[in-house]
Amino acid sequence: MRLSNNCATKKMSADANATLVFIPFPLMSHLVSAVETAKLLADRDDRLSITVLLMKLPVDTMIGSYTNNPPHTRINFLHLQENKSVTPGMLGAKNRTLLLVESQKGLVRDAVAEMMESQKGRLAGFVLDMFCTPMIDVANELGAPAYIFFPSGSAYLGLMLHLQSLSNDRGKNLKEYEDSDVEISIPTYANPVPGKAWPADVFDKEIVIRGESPLIKNRRRRIRSSIEDMKVAGGSPSTVLENL
Repeated sequence: MRLSNNCATKKMSADANATLVFIPFPLMSHLVSAVETAKLLADRDDRLSITVLLMKLPVDTMIGSYTNNPPHTRINFLHLQENKSVTPGMLGAKNRTLLLVESQKGLVRDAVAEMMESQKGRLAGFVLDMFCTPMIDVANELGAPAYIFFPSGSAYLGLMLHLQSLSNDRGKNLKEYEDSDVEISIPTYANPVPGKAWPADVFDKEIVIRGESPLIKNRRRRIRSSIEDMKVAGGSPSTVLENL
């Protein structure tokens, strides 16, 4: 397989003992958040190198200019080839995000395996965007731990967790709150939040709250952050590194 990456890879691997692979969903808002978190981790431990693996989707995600140069001396971008097996039917499906990510698993597995064969050190783990949870299968296959990265703020994560708990643990029908002025107390918000302000996806039973499914909650570590949260809670990145 031919891979596209920047020139920092070999230089980084000579000095680092462990490689961490970030897999963000290739949209600018998700990518920037992941890269800023990767920079925090790299600054905490000079034994760590980080590869941000970028999937190529059949639509222009407008991230090209952002990935032209490495953001840190021990962080590099690795671009996958486009998967030609993606069909128009996938793009029109309601769960198209998961289908597109699923279609990339073979490319990701081969890319990471090839990368690790060509450099020294060990594979420390995968940090997966909440939309990239199918890549847990790749991590398992390569014998590496998987961490789920939630690119939004911690308050929003708390909202999604609480709504999932209302639905799964208390049997609430969230559809009843759609367009409602009824306010619900959310632990991570200072003020109650009316149903009409909730994300639209929570009212659709066919759409999984991907980053917070029971599979993720119970079986995998999660990195919960906004970048500012991690800066304030100074020990958080170190805790992650200790677990690697």
